[in-house]
Amino acid sequence: MRGRTLANLAVSVAAAGCAVASRSSETPRNFIDRTEIATTRASTAWDAVQQLRPDFLRGRAVASNNRVSTETPIVFLDDTRLGELDQLRTIPASIVLSIQLISASDATTRWGTGYPAGVIEVRTRS
Repeated sequence: MRGRTLANLAVSVAAAGCAVASRSSETPRNFIDRTEIATTRASTAWDAVQQLRPDFLRGRAVASNNRVSTETPIVFLDDTRLGELDQLRTIPASIVLSIQLISASDATTRWGTGYPAGVIEVRTRS
């Protein structure tokens, strides 16, 4: 009887762990969806990011050739490189489906080198 109780407890704990993991993966901290943007009074993608995930806009320390500099993410709009962070001010929040901060390593895998602070990828309604 005791063995069955422990087994049931292990199954319950595992199930609870899975539920917690799936819930946290639904809204990762590096992603902003349309529903979240709608809760703001943002007029541009910049405003939405500023209100919801201001850490996306902060510079990151990057070491290169024995020097450390501060770099900011590069902005992409629907898989097209736009440029520096200020480009977020040109994108109306009303057309944004999602905004995602992509790490430097993932950006390098996807687009090649040149993204030491990562990428802010904006997806819009097509």
